[in-house]
Amino acid sequence: MLNRKWLDQQVKNSLKQLTINFDRPLLGKGHSISFGEDKNAVPDLKKLTYSEDKKSIIIEWELKENKNYEFILTGLSFKSPEGISIKDYKISFKTQ
Repeated sequence: MLNRKWLDQQVKNSLKQLTINFDRPLLGKGHSISFGEDKNAVPDLKKLTYSEDKKSIIIEWELKENKNYEFILTGLSFKSPEGISIKDYKISFKTQ
């Protein structure tokens, strides 16, 4: 379900949001984000919203300079209206 066309591994710490696109609409209720291997590697998440068509989520955050980040989107809440969950999807990157 997740459409991974491009994900940069080097990110400027001034980046204030990330948009993640899916190949179909999601239910649009809640969110489920898990720690990766390092619990201190999760960004300081400020807000998560769905796009109007529910085919994208927009994550607003604060990032620190020169830091490795990692988190996992899980299918606990990220599901299609039919109840099909996304497969766990790890996102990892380092800020400049």
